[in-house]
Amino acid sequence: MSRIALENVTCAWGETKGVDDVSLSVEPGTFVVLLGPSGCGKSTTLRLIAGLETARDGVISIDGCDVTDAPPAARGVSMVFQNYALFPHLNVTENILFGLKVRRVAKGERAERLAWAADLTGLTDFLQRKPRQLSGGQRQRVALARAIVAQHPVCLMDEPLSNLDAKLRQTMRAELRALQQRLGLTVVYVTHDQIEAMAMADRVFLMNGGKVEQYGTPEDLYARPQTPFVARFIGTPPMNLIPVDVAGGALEPGTQGQAESGDWLVGVRPEDLTLADDDGLPAEVEASEYHGADTVVAARCGEALVHVRLPRLTRMAPGERIRLRWRAEDMHLFDKANTRRDGAGVRFSWMQ
Repeated sequence: MSRIALENVTCAWGETKGVDDVSLSVEPGTFVVLLGPSGCGKSTTLRLIAGLETARDGVISIDGCDVTDAPPAARGVSMVFQNYALFPHLNVTENILFGLKVRRVAKGERAERLAWAADLTGLTDFLQRKPRQLSGGQRQRVALARAIVAQHPVCLMDEPLSNLDAKLRQTMRAELRALQQRLGLTVVYVTHDQIEAMAMADRVFLMNGGKVEQYGTPEDLYARPQTPFVARFIGTPPMNLIPVDVAGGALEPGTQGQAESGDWLVGVRPEDLTLADDDGLPAEVEASEYHGADTVVAARCGEALVHVRLPRLTRMAPGERIRLRWRAEDMHLFDKANTRRDGAGVRFSWMQ
């Protein structure tokens, strides 16, 4: 199995940096997700690993070997693209075996690998079909079979499920994860969908502006975000960030903060907010959405729009005034000056 490492890697086009001094490590046999919004550098990072982009600075290594300047064919990786990249005039068998034929793998070994890959991806009954005769999910399986038939220990995936409908994406997520674990592959997977990242990843690199904003398990990023960007990106609805003022230059225990522009951001997940009677943080309902298992209420709290996840059906009308509370252990506090977590032990009067 192969470990992947990037050390201070930068990729730029003129003055524009797509990847800016990125360092990361992917352990053998793990499923790692590069997550972030469009333009954050995640696909460029993947292409750097694959050898499809050239690093201006830094070192890229795979299995301990420096591959920074090595061509793609010499890196021992396979890749699954967003658009599948299938040959429309070739049938499933020919698409899967195309790379092996180019590398002049013996015919008998090709047949064995084809049977193995087709069985793993559920394509045994579709080998004579052309891509136009397949559904979106089946085409994605062909692209996946073509990647694994090469039997490289590293597989790179660039938003492979983005063209599928929501139900099929959910099914394919489970299939991809199970296949990776069964084969012991080292997978680097690019997506902008945080639900995919949370569901599939062993580790997540959340990127922003060409840099790694935070790295850790999905649980780490959700439970302990290190910056407001991470707090807002992870979670649906995202974490509420409420500006509060500093009283007398410091936040004292029990201080009543104000929901206005200030020096700190109080972060609370929508599911961690509860309704209070008279001593909670005041807010005014703007809208509510019933989702079946819960109701998400949007309320205005000073300048901040706050989302509250309440169980089952909870009826609230626009303009209704409510009060909110949360537990001390559910609060996240960010210093707006340096945007990092801070304020351990700080309390507000509306906290439980």
